[in-house]
Amino acid sequence: MNVSWNDAAAFCEWLSAKEGKQYRLPTEAEWEYSCKAGTRTYFSTGDGLASLKGSENLMGTSDKSKYPAHDDAKYQLFKFDDGWFYTMPVGRFKSKAFGMYDMHGNVSEWCSDWYDKEYYASSPQMDPVGATSGSFCVNRGGHWTSCAPDCRSAHRNWNHPSSCGFTTGFRLALSLSVKSPEALERTWSAGERSGAGQHSGRECGGC
Repeated sequence: MNVSWNDAAAFCEWLSAKEGKQYRLPTEAEWEYSCKAGTRTYFSTGDGLASLKGSENLMGTSDKSKYPAHDDAKYQLFKFDDGWFYTMPVGRFKSKAFGMYDMHGNVSEWCSDWYDKEYYASSPQMDPVGATSGSFCVNRGGHWTSCAPDCRSAHRNWNHPSSCGFTTGFRLALSLSVKSPEALERTWSAGERSGAGQHSGRECGGC
C-alpha cells in the first residue's frame, strides 16, 4: 500500500529486468475476469453480503467503533467481524475459484488502464486493453475500509497516477508467450494441457 500507479509501474519494470520476464499491472478487464472467476453475482462468493464472511478484510460492524461518524444509511457495513481492523498479510482468507486472494478487500489494486467512463461501450470483445490516454488510472477492488457497494466485482474506481494512500496497492500480472491458433489447435488435438493458451497467455498473481 501507499504506492502510486507510477510506483507500481516502475516496480514492474525493475522486476522484469531483474528476472528477465515481463511483469506488468493487469488490465482492468483481466482484473475483473479474475475477480469474477466465472460468476455473475455481485461478489465472486454470491449476491449476499454475508457470502464474503471469512473471505475478505472489509468494513464490518466491529470497525464501527473506530469510525463513530460513519453514515450507515449511506455506506452499508458488512454485518460480521472479519478479525482485522487494518490491512492484513495477503492470503489469510480462503482463495476464490481461480485461486486468487483478497480481490474484494484488504487493499484496492492499480490496473494498467487509463480510466474512460465510456470505454467498454465500444471496446473490443476480446482482451480490451483500455483507453490510450486519460488523466486518471484505474484501480479495482474493495479495501479494508470499504462498504458493500464498493466491493462488487464490477465496481470501477480511478485516481491520479501520482496519488497514493493506505487503502491502495497493486497486483502483478506475468505475460506469457502466446501460441498461434493453429498451434493451440494442434496442442488440444494431441490431448495436452497447455496453461499458456487458456486465457490469451495471461495469468494474474497476487502481490
